[in-house]
Amino acid sequence: MEFQKDLKLGKSYETLFIETYLKNAKEINHVDGKFSLYDILADDIKYEVKSDRQTHRTKNVCIEYLCSDKHSGIGITEADFYAYYVIRPDNKHDLYVVPTDYIKNLIAAQKYSRDINGGDGYRAKMYLFDLDYFVDFLVNEAELLAPPT
Repeated sequence: MEFQKDLKLGKSYETLFIETYLKNAKEINHVDGKFSLYDILADDIKYEVKSDRQTHRTKNVCIEYLCSDKHSGIGITEADFYAYYVIRPDNKHDLYVVPTDYIKNLIAAQKYSRDINGGDGYRAKMYLFDLDYFVDFLVNEAELLAPPT
């Protein structure tokens, strides 16, 4: 049941991302169903959208790369950017929009603190990164609330 709850939460943040960050996009394709290469295509830019309820506490960003012994997440994505929502206990959030190549470069340089099992019945393998690596990609709330141009 936890998976269904997490899936519902993730979908709600994909919708929020479209309604706020992508509100000025001319063309949006929100991929629905079991499609693992990216979540949203907007004006020829691909996005993977993630939401995390633990990062506010742990200060770790979790990036999946393997699930059930198959490449997944960062290992197969075609996304140009990872949109990563850090959900706080007050149900407010911070949004980081990080170039996928930046994350791949962190992995190549072994900048993750460790890798762990988790999610999907602990079948997923994920890299943990210190949130500080992503601070330059924090989206200012005023940017999200600005009127359309």
